Amino acid sequence: MEQCVKCGARIDSDSKYCDECGAPVVNGKTISCAYCETENRADAKFCKGCGIPLVAMPGVETPLIKEDEIKTSVSMVKVPGGSFMMGNGESDAPKHKVQINDFYIGATCVTQSLWKTLTGVNPSEYQGENLPVDCVSWYDAIVFCNLLSKRDRLMPCYIINGSKNPARWGCVPDGRDAKWDSVVCDWKANGYRLPTEAEWEYAAAGGTGGEGFRFSGGNEIMELGWYNGNSEGKAHDVAAKAPNRLGIFDMTGSVWEWCWDWYDALYYNVCPESNPTGPVDQSYRIRRGGSIFDRSHFCGISCRFYYDPQMACLNYGIRVCRSSAPL
Repeated sequence: MEQCVKCGARIDSDSKYCDECGAPVVNGKTISCAYCETENRADAKFCKGCGIPLVAMPGVETPLIKEDEIKTSVSMVKVPGGSFMMGNGESDAPKHKVQINDFYIGATCVTQSLWKTLTGVNPSEYQGENLPVDCVSWYDAIVFCNLLSKRDRLMPCYIINGSKNPARWGCVPDGRDAKWDSVVCDWKANGYRLPTEAEWEYAAAGGTGGEGFRFSGGNEIMELGWYNGNSEGKAHDVAAKAPNRLGIFDMTGSVWEWCWDWYDALYYNVCPESNPTGPVDQSYRIRRGGSIFDRSHFCGISCRFYYDPQMACLNYGIRVCRSSAPL
């Protein structure tokens, strides 16, 4: 057993991070990068192999680089933590209390411009730089999150077969894939990820005190989002409608937004109160918010939907978030 240089806790010899404080494990004179596994000097600030800061997680002071020194390329809104009543007590029942930590969420959905810049392709049916990217599967979304984290020199969140590097995952499958379905989220990482279903609903409501609204930002959908009553069956630029009370746009309509969670119709009956992350190993992933093709009912804050993770439909998009502190 070795000892953590940060907090003094005992750690296993094969550990990369201390399980007490999250500090990187210093092995002799090197630190192993959790993304590309390159060995770096113990005093290095950035990985020489991939350029990511050698940071364990937000809020943990390491001798390397601090969270507030990291600059990002995505407009994010801080969502103050708090509690709210999740669900509506009717079709999305039962209504239940949930406590959410502070986190950051994209002010808009990911645009086609950002998606193409990062991936080199634009899969969208409706083309336009400032339109939300569409035709994105859940599998596509987790790859994008890790790529965006790497670009902004943050620690990626998603792990498949022990690696956070999507280049080692193989091609994105167009059918169900057990390896991809076994993806793990590193909740201590400070990179981009999909919001949990609870985080999504809390942000859409506008945080504590906002759950009385039917839609994200109010009760009049025409002013708040694009749905089948005003979209004319086509995509529209992000942030063209009014934001909610936190300054978040388009959580009503536009494109369905993938969430992290697996779907289970009975999950609300057993959902933990603090920072729920969904059930384990189901068949479908959650999507939220409705789209340009949907009636107003499906664009409501609490409305739950789901689909196969490999499906990339023309009204499926993505909004990223980041943890403010480990879940």
